Amino acid sequence: MGRNDMIEVEDLEFRREAGAAIIVEYDGEEVSLPQSQIEWPEDAACGDLITVTMPEWLAMDRGLI
Repeated sequence: MGRNDMIEVEDLEFRREAGAAIIVEYDGEEVSLPQSQIEWPEDAACGDLITVTMPEWLAMDRGLI
């Protein structure tokens, strides 16, 4: 896989939208993900476990893989 390949990261706990980003919880930490770089279920409610599609580089940068 290349750094620009899109990957799915599962079981992220949705916390909230924050401007141009969403905040998810992963491994006890809040992580900000820019909405312009991801695909996510926009009808998610706080506490929902969601799957987010993002570039591999972003997942690596945020410590999700």
